[in-house]
Amino acid sequence: MTKLKVGIVGFHQQSKSYISFILDGLIEGVEVGAIYDQDRKKQQIVNAFYPDIPFYTNYMEMMESGKVDVVTTYIPSYNYRGKEYQ
Repeated sequence: MTKLKVGIVGFHQQSKSYISFILDGLIEGVEVGAIYDQDRKKQQIVNAFYPDIPFYTNYMEMMESGKVDVVTTYIPSYNYRGKEYQ
């Protein structure tokens, strides 16, 4: 069975938990294809924890890399405070 390659957008504690679920096999048929975060400082952390998963600071490069089939976003909830959505 071919696994669906997921791109993780936003790297922080919540996304680390989700990555662990995938790597531990708790979500069947899925693998982490790549991780994106605009903060370049996070690349060292990602490389230390997940050396086999590509890290991108340019989301278009990740999307065009062929490493991901779909993306999921993990934007911390504090980024939404005080904002209204239509």
